[in-house]
Amino acid sequence: MSEREILQRFETEYESISVGEQINSRNVTTLGQSTEVKKFEGAAQLAGSQMDVYIHAAKIKHEGDYIVTVAIYPQQLDDEEQNVVTLLEGLEHSRENNSE
Repeated sequence: MSEREILQRFETEYESISVGEQINSRNVTTLGQSTEVKKFEGAAQLAGSQMDVYIHAAKIKHEGDYIVTVAIYPQQLDDEEQNVVTLLEGLEHSRENNSE
């Protein structure tokens, strides 16, 4: 599944979010590997008002699992993209077998 397909499913689940065009991408090191994070324009409905947002999405394969990340924030918050990168760089994942 591509990041676009993941976000289309996300749109279906959360009708207050609409995803527009991809505007760029960047590589971020997360879980010990370089991962492409795609950035999209979008819109969100919140408390009866619509606002323009940025949506970041990444798909990471780690220890046999796929991890999907999605981050959304208002376009007016220019500095917020660095917070998304910081969160991805600090992402942790461990597989535990809970078959008891």
